[in-house]
Amino acid sequence: MTKSRLTVLIDLDGVLIDNIAFEESVTRFIVDRILVLKSVPRHRAVTLWEESLSRERDSVKWYDYDHHCSNVGIPALSMEAHQQSVGRLRQVPGARGTWDLLIKYSDEVCVVSEAPRWVME
Repeated sequence: MTKSRLTVLIDLDGVLIDNIAFEESVTRFIVDRILVLKSVPRHRAVTLWEESLSRERDSVKWYDYDHHCSNVGIPALSMEAHQQSVGRLRQVPGARGTWDLLIKYSDEVCVVSEAPRWVME
């Protein structure tokens, strides 16, 4: 098989990384901070977070944790929340094999992701 010059892998959640436990942990971290910073009961903190998500569900901002933090009146917490939760990221079974094939049959591999650069690194 001939090598291609460039292969682009579009990173959709669940292609290379299983991030379900990670995203749950990030959400829990932020809801816990809402509880403390806004001095509200847990059910109210959860409601505030979920209301922001619901209002933005059709917006590109839906994926922006810091945007939602701003919506509920707390400081941007996404970087701290992601750093606290990084241990929850897992490689999808078979992802290493996919990556190895891309490297073997391509001169250059590019991964495209919506994740901020500091998350990718």
